Formats: sequence, structure tokens, C-alpha cells
Amino acid sequence: SFVDDAILHAVADFLAVCHLQDEPFSVRDGINIARYVAKRCVHAPEKPLRDLLSEAVAQILGEDAVSYLTEAQ
Repeated sequence: SFVDDAILHAVADFLAVCHLQDEPFSVRDGINIARYVAKRCVHAPEKPLRDLLSEAVAQILGEDAVSYLTEAQ
């Protein structure tokens, strides 16, 4: 796959938590988050996946959405 499985699983877990909370985030949002994280992994390989996910979610969906990452992990 073009994106590491760990990224895909983390994004899927995040979206599942969001949907349980009736957030309107879409599969497209998940794809955008995964692509953002994958690109950042290339430029900042030393950064933990969790930090990259937080950064991506904040940039794409806003700071409020980052709280759902905690529930997903």
C-alpha cells in the first residue's frame, strides 16, 4: 500500500470514534489525514506517529477534533 498500515489503522480507529460521537467527518477526511501523515513521515521520520496524527487532524479538521485521537488510542 502507499500508506503504512499503522497509519491506516490509526485513522480508521479515529474515524470510528468520531462516528460514535456523531461527528460529520468523512472517509475523504480520513484519506486526507493519512496522506498528510505519510508525507510528514518522509520529512520528519523521527517524530512519533501520534504526534504526526495530532498535527494532521488539527490541520485538516481543527483543534477540537484532536481530542478524539485520545479516545481512539
